[in-house]
Amino acid sequence: MARGEEVDNNFDLLRHVAATLVLWFHAFSLSASRNDPLAGTPFDGALGVNIFFAISGFLITESWIRRSNALAFAEARVLRIMPALLASVGLCAFVIGPALSRASLTEYLFDWHLRWFVLGNASLLWMEEELPQLFITNPHPAIVNGSLWTLPKEATMYGLVLGIGLLCRGKALSRAFIPLLCVAFAIASWRFIQLEQSEHALSLARVSRYFIAGAIIGSLSNSARGPAIVAVFLLASLVAAPLPTAIQAIAIPIALASAVLACARIRLPMVVGGRWPVDLSYGLYIYGYPLQQVLFQCWPQLDGYRMFAISLPLTGLVAIASWHFVEKPALAKKGQFAAWLRPRVAVRSIHAD
Repeated sequence: MARGEEVDNNFDLLRHVAATLVLWFHAFSLSASRNDPLAGTPFDGALGVNIFFAISGFLITESWIRRSNALAFAEARVLRIMPALLASVGLCAFVIGPALSRASLTEYLFDWHLRWFVLGNASLLWMEEELPQLFITNPHPAIVNGSLWTLPKEATMYGLVLGIGLLCRGKALSRAFIPLLCVAFAIASWRFIQLEQSEHALSLARVSRYFIAGAIIGSLSNSARGPAIVAVFLLASLVAAPLPTAIQAIAIPIALASAVLACARIRLPMVVGGRWPVDLSYGLYIYGYPLQQVLFQCWPQLDGYRMFAISLPLTGLVAIASWHFVEKPALAKKGQFAAWLRPRVAVRSIHAD
């Protein structure tokens, strides 16, 4: 979910579109009426998540290629993901939970679900969905923040780019970077095909294909023939899309990643295109689900349309606060830890020699 370094692109716009799609999808699945008009179409909530991963694949890989510094790369990823995640987990665990749980405050604070929720979600080691007796009568009972499942998978993809990048350091090995990404894409596609249909939605294999496709196409598009390469990938993928499932598993992520990159490079008026002064997309994504659960618990008669109409500006306000007081200050510290640690690592290396 990194932001692009180039100003002349539409990645900020596309990220906000993706976040809004996810918010729309959850508005219907978490409300009294589940008649989402986009359900079953190519424009459902899954598309929003897939767009996020395709953009992330392109930008994260671009970040590595530009810097090729493991410490700076890891620091940038941590500063973008973790501060707002910790704020979201804290809001759910220590504000929403005590206010709306059916348990007494003492029962709530000493329940093991609270500890596991904070430790698991804040560390990205595992996802704990429940807080003590919270949202137990909602349409998706007891699930506090169903959007967080993607974050450990995104972190895994960061590790993949870092690992391949470290393997391919130096001129002799640099040409292996894209082929190794292609191998990773083939493995993810093969794994996705092997899964049962019911396992597809929340699987690493599903989202990793979009991330890696974005990484590959983004890397190729930086060449002089980049636009032609993207066009060929998009055309070939669209031709293959009606073919059997095994081919679709490969074709659809490539088609989406190609389309996203093409849309990102269309020249739009600066009012909507280019770098936005605030990036609310991450905040919309991680705060939207719990706030919609709160809305339903307080007003269970809300249908999907009214849920979306209320939750979008509400989540937007929280996302604005998150950007100005959490995310932007954290991003301003980018480079500080790496600069502090680098000479100390160098000194230890000299002493070891």
